[in-house]
Amino acid sequence: MDIKGENGELVSERIPSKDLFEVQNKIIQSIEYHQLYHPKWKQDRLEDFLKKGIIDGG
Repeated sequence: MDIKGENGELVSERIPSKDLFEVQNKIIQSIEYHQLYHPKWKQDRLEDFLKKGIIDGG
């Protein structure tokens, strides 16, 4: 039996996705990420690509 939350997402998937976003934020806030980061990434959408890759593993 699948239990869905208010947003229609499976409750069993809610915790792992929340954890992934917390990991993503920790990576983005890390010293290493900031050492590699370049402001041009925003213009080229590379920043969005990297953030998605952190979450999706790709």
